[in-house]
Amino acid sequence: MKRLTGYDEFGNTDIIGVDSMDLQCNLEFDEFNKVTNALNKLAEYEDLEEQCCKENSWGLKMLTEKWKEFIEDIQELYEYRKAEEQGKLLKPKCLPGDYVWEINKERNIISEYEVLSIRYGISRTFRYMWSLRDGTYGDLDGFWDKDIGKTVFLTQQEAEQALKDLEGENA
Repeated sequence: MKRLTGYDEFGNTDIIGVDSMDLQCNLEFDEFNKVTNALNKLAEYEDLEEQCCKENSWGLKMLTEKWKEFIEDIQELYEYRKAEEQGKLLKPKCLPGDYVWEINKERNIISEYEVLSIRYGISRTFRYMWSLRDGTYGDLDGFWDKDIGKTVFLTQQEAEQALKDLEGENA
């Protein structure tokens, strides 16, 4: 809605298109105060309306941007699912920063390693580079996907169980 009020150079409320001097000269003091109070109240409402319109257009803009991001995320998820269904999406078993446990069959011990990086090999398998928890490197400085569940385990409990099973086989 178009504003009916405005402000003069001193911040006083004015009616747009009306000379305030005409009002002052043609109204009694009490009438002028009532008109001034009404104008001030109308100006507050108009200010509030402008603020709401600005915030709503800002909110609508933000909502539109978020909606576009959401649609892009859905599209990306669709592409990932499509690739996974076609067997084109390969997922590593663990990520850098994860810990894995290796059993050493000859020494009957379990060593804990931190995965440092992952490389994708030409044989469509992942090569995981690791270091011991204390920062030193392991015997082979890494392991392959095929080692997981055999000599390398994703939980300490799995490694301990595998070591017990090996000890039972050797007994």
